[in-house]
Amino acid sequence: MDSQNSSSKVTLPAHGQQAVQRTSLNNLTQRLNICITGAGGKIAYSFLPMLCAGEVFGPETKLDIRLLTTKNSLAKVQGIVMDLEDSMYPLVEKFHVSDDPINMFKDCDYIIALASHPRVAGMERSDLTKLNAKIFNEHAILINEFAKPTVKVIVVTNPVNTLCRIMIKHAPSIPAENFTGLTRLDANRIVVKLSQLSGAPQSSIKNVIAWGNHSRNTFADVNHGTIDGQPIRKVIQNDEYFEKDLQEYIATRGFDIINLTGVTATISTAIALRDHIKDLYFGTKEGEWTSMSIASDGSYNVPKGMVFSFPVTCGKDGVKIVKNLNINGFAWNRMCLSIDELEKEADLVKEYLGDISKIRSYL
Repeated sequence: MDSQNSSSKVTLPAHGQQAVQRTSLNNLTQRLNICITGAGGKIAYSFLPMLCAGEVFGPETKLDIRLLTTKNSLAKVQGIVMDLEDSMYPLVEKFHVSDDPINMFKDCDYIIALASHPRVAGMERSDLTKLNAKIFNEHAILINEFAKPTVKVIVVTNPVNTLCRIMIKHAPSIPAENFTGLTRLDANRIVVKLSQLSGAPQSSIKNVIAWGNHSRNTFADVNHGTIDGQPIRKVIQNDEYFEKDLQEYIATRGFDIINLTGVTATISTAIALRDHIKDLYFGTKEGEWTSMSIASDGSYNVPKGMVFSFPVTCGKDGVKIVKNLNINGFAWNRMCLSIDELEKEADLVKEYLGDISKIRSYL
């Protein structure tokens, strides 16, 4: 099909809902090269069936899937590919498995960054951050050289915001807005909790925001959201809950899942990743926004260049921060916690970011 024709209408099955009609922003792009790093991990394992089934890029887009892993995990990922092949996914033209990032990144349209250094007993978070920073620094340099200049990179590995910032710095030929970090899981968790509290369907809850760092300091903001078109704070009249209990719920939900299951929240992370990429590819709906970590342009007094989760819209003009929302004192104090935390993270990996000027424009 001619890629210059007008936009296509595709029918996508939404998770837990009836199929919905969405329009691709990509003018009938019929084939995409997709690379997943850290392909032997649990999140990749949960995400791959959705990707192959057309739940991410739609039922008309053919996929060339590159699975980048470590030498020690090659056999495991080859086994996963065998399982996927036997599942009969007609949209997948070919799978590739390799430990060579150059071959995997070459001419990629989307790169999903899941690679992570294994955490061993006694390892501090700061140690893991430095090891992951080294991986993402190396990958960014190669992506800059070998991927398409229009490539979209989605960072999932923690610390999401700081690793995304490292990639932006070391891939200067790729627009900064093409790098996004996953905070959709935080936003999805806000929606789930509000649905439980109000009894309203999840689909009726719009425009909640996950601000800041993807950490215990993420700020769950309901001040601009609606339930069935009504302000959330009007439907659920409980200020104390929104300022205390909801914040604690978002901060600890991931740890609670680990404590009960022994593993991270792989299924919900994969669902959030699917939702994140669908918004990038198809665009957000008119009047609605989502949450993504992107490089700040100085909006809301967040230091320019800091990767921070904002409310954003996605469209043909790219990913854009929603401007001019009213930020009250409580919200601002919560956002400042993330700014401080992100400055400390940047200082921890300054060999990859340089000496970050600590300009606190919010003081």
